[in-house]
Amino acid sequence: MTDPLATIITTTSHVPSNPSTVQIEQTLRSIRKYSELSAAPHIVVCDGLKDGTPAQQQDYRMYVDKLRSLASSDAPCDANPFCNTTVLELPEHRHIAHAIKAAADTVETPLIVVHQHDFEWKDGIPLDQIWRTMRTDLAVNHVGLCQFANRGCCNHDTHKHALGSMGLCSAESHSTVADMYR
Repeated sequence: MTDPLATIITTTSHVPSNPSTVQIEQTLRSIRKYSELSAAPHIVVCDGLKDGTPAQQQDYRMYVDKLRSLASSDAPCDANPFCNTTVLELPEHRHIAHAIKAAADTVETPLIVVHQHDFEWKDGIPLDQIWRTMRTDLAVNHVGLCQFANRGCCNHDTHKHALGSMGLCSAESHSTVADMYR
């Protein structure tokens, strides 16, 4: 087996649906459909909860525990989208940029793919072409993956989040040379 080219970084934080993991599971399944990412290393970085009520804190704790349980499964990648997954929990609320940086500091692959827990990917992102270009043209070190005219790469219709359904990818999914975060 060849060394993986990219590591998936999934950012997550408290949302009203916690402790349910359905949303993040569907999102990761949509990404694992890509052969280039089907068994790639994966880091779920859980941002700390900011000013949560006791009930929200409990729900988020249960959510993170469920993620750890999913990541500890021995099921093969074709049966478990959380295969090869590490859960990184930040001790306090740091926001998405610091969460990505914390996860990127642990990456061993030359490329990373960053996405949020609640944006499913549509089919058709040409990862092989994007990565070939990134590996051969050193001036290309960051590529946004929301390149489709129909509301980007993300399926915003499946899940509503705290701000409602968005027309753009917030902190959009992207592939980046890992060294850009170091």
